[in-house]
Amino acid sequence: MNTGLAILLSSIFIGLIILYISTKDSWSWKKILIRLTISIFIITFTVIIGIIVYSEIKDRPRHAAEFWDISLGASKADVKFLKGKPKGYINQNTWIYINTIFDTG
Repeated sequence: MNTGLAILLSSIFIGLIILYISTKDSWSWKKILIRLTISIFIITFTVIIGIIVYSEIKDRPRHAAEFWDISLGASKADVKFLKGKPKGYINQNTWIYINTIFDTG
């Protein structure tokens, strides 16, 4: 903790003590502390619930619109243009392509 932060926190603390001493007869400090505690609890609970909901939502599956940079509705001609001639054929509608990014040999 550096000196500036220590001065700031001690000033806030002394200011709260002075505020309490000067208003203890006219303000209901019990109600103020109860409301402050309830507010902090509600805010903390809301933040925790928000973090839990966000962590559940971000892991949901997403709609796939393309695979290997080919859109799912692409024609055969588009696939041949983007990926070149297939390495082999299983049947007339199933072509074999090898992913060269991970090809080690």
